[in-house]
Amino acid sequence: MCGDRRGPADLVRLSAGARLRAWLSREHGNAMILMPVAILVLVLLAAITVDAAVLFLGQRRVADLAASVAQDAVAFVDEEGFYAGDLALEGSGGRPGQRADVLASQLPQDDALRSPSCEVDTSHRDDGSPLAEVRCTAHVRFVFAPAVPGAARLSEVRAQETAVGLQGG
Repeated sequence: MCGDRRGPADLVRLSAGARLRAWLSREHGNAMILMPVAILVLVLLAAITVDAAVLFLGQRRVADLAASVAQDAVAFVDEEGFYAGDLALEGSGGRPGQRADVLASQLPQDDALRSPSCEVDTSHRDDGSPLAEVRCTAHVRFVFAPAVPGAARLSEVRAQETAVGLQGG
């Protein structure tokens, strides 16, 4: 053996820690390889984090839309019935559904949330108070996932909200 150089037979007789140190001492380019790999891993984690945040924001926006539509739906009352003393929810004329489309179209337009739509079912509870059940759906577009072959470009998000109109007294 010459100097610090050890042959394969000498490495077998060393402990695991000593073998690792001997192997690493011969590999001078480890830092040059590990740093780009570490940076690539960090960039991938940041991309996953951004896409998860976009999905969560889309879910919150659809939930807020469903809550707004449900509150508006119970606020629509039949005007003729109101003046006759009958506080009835106006469901047959389709106004809550039309209002849902208006609210969905007034969402801030961006590329992240696409094609929001809502379905409104109106009825009355046993005590006569108006009840509105709203189901909203939309598609959220990911920012970085389209760069990955085979990954989904859109994800569907849904929200459901129920509102009850109570009379104050």
